[in-house]
Amino acid sequence: VLAFANRSASADDEYFSDGLADELLSVLAKIKGLRVAARTSAFSFKGKSLTVAEIGLALNVAAVLEGSVRKSGNRTRIAVQLVKVADGYPLWSETYDRTLDDIFAVQDEIAQAVVTELRKALIGDAPPADQRTSVGAEVADAARGRTENTEAHRLVLQASFFMNRRSSADLIRAIDCLREALQLDPEYALAWASLSYALTMASALSSAPVVESCEEAIVAATKALQLQPDLLQGHIAMCWYEIMYGWNWQAAEASLQKALQIAPNNAEALVTGAGLNCHLGRFEQSRLLGERAVECDPLNTGGYNRLAHALGCLDRFADAEQAFRKALLLSPSDVAIQFHLAMLLSRQNRHAEALAEIAQVTTEWSRLTGTAIVCFRAGKLPEADEALRLLIENHADTSAVQIGMVYAVRGDADACFGWLERAYVQRDAGVAFLKALWVFAPLHSDPRWSALLNKVGLPD
Repeated sequence: VLAFANRSASADDEYFSDGLADELLSVLAKIKGLRVAARTSAFSFKGKSLTVAEIGLALNVAAVLEGSVRKSGNRTRIAVQLVKVADGYPLWSETYDRTLDDIFAVQDEIAQAVVTELRKALIGDAPPADQRTSVGAEVADAARGRTENTEAHRLVLQASFFMNRRSSADLIRAIDCLREALQLDPEYALAWASLSYALTMASALSSAPVVESCEEAIVAATKALQLQPDLLQGHIAMCWYEIMYGWNWQAAEASLQKALQIAPNNAEALVTGAGLNCHLGRFEQSRLLGERAVECDPLNTGGYNRLAHALGCLDRFADAEQAFRKALLLSPSDVAIQFHLAMLLSRQNRHAEALAEIAQVTTEWSRLTGTAIVCFRAGKLPEADEALRLLIENHADTSAVQIGMVYAVRGDADACFGWLERAYVQRDAGVAFLKALWVFAPLHSDPRWSALLNKVGLPD
């Protein structure tokens, strides 16, 4: 399911065309017998001039659903067609002129038509009436749990659009949209799950106050699963909350297992699993899940990023670098990937290359951390000292783990443990990464290391 083209007068309506395609993809992915390319890979072709044949080859799919949306006030025109990759021949096409109040019915009609036409193409005959009724029931079941409030639905589409941009400012905009949607429909499980995930990630990026956001995040994830116990996004949100702030690793594993039971080939669930296992120090298991995530969603930045982390922890530097560079190719401005690639290069004493990567990092605390570490390892002590001074002066309240990393590289264990204890008290999300960061390796024989791991529940 490709991103639908926005034909509306305003570019601001792009969230609606993206959201409609995203929801159709989500519904179709739940239909038994259909393998649907994941969103990240499918939407990566947005704005690119590629043929259906080229897209089909890249995603290993037999058919492509493409469309356009023109929204004007309360009315919308949705044009869609299902195209066979082998010959470019349309299997089915339709245009819908409706009001926004009818948007759910239109989504279901499109999903039913796609399933029916694909099965017809495989079987060769039009399905009998009872099978058409069965398709309708399948689609209705796959769409279960969505809101009937069109304005709440619009706000969640807008929030999803902002969240996919992955910037701090856009996360805050998404949180505002989700809170507003939940005021309109407090029973909207997906909105609760999305709010929990957005709050957790915003806190981790220091974009939102940690204590208040974490309290709201756990309440939101719990509410989502109370409303819909089999909601995949709810279990993923709960898992990330427990990883980053709850530090309840058994609960995180339970949430992950539920997510993988619901959708064993879902890329986001697999990426979450790769992350959890890396945090727990199970680097080989993390690698295997990262590879599965990339297989299921070959253009997923998160999959390559998690795979690269696991490979680095396994000392497979060349493979890790390749995975990091693939992730950067997909998301060139991702500061976290740039930072960790620089750390990997510095670990191999490729300091000039590492500094070149760090120079591109736009987030100050991340750039200062990288500069302080790489310059110290490269023997550029004045530059390292200045970067550390600025990091402490400007970011002590939100970057205690990063400051601890710098002192670990400098061999100052006392200062390092002092900052890590501060990070624990501040509920710094970076504490979850203790076992996955090579800079702390010299501390592993220190009794304070085992004591710290024990405090956050991590196995030694």
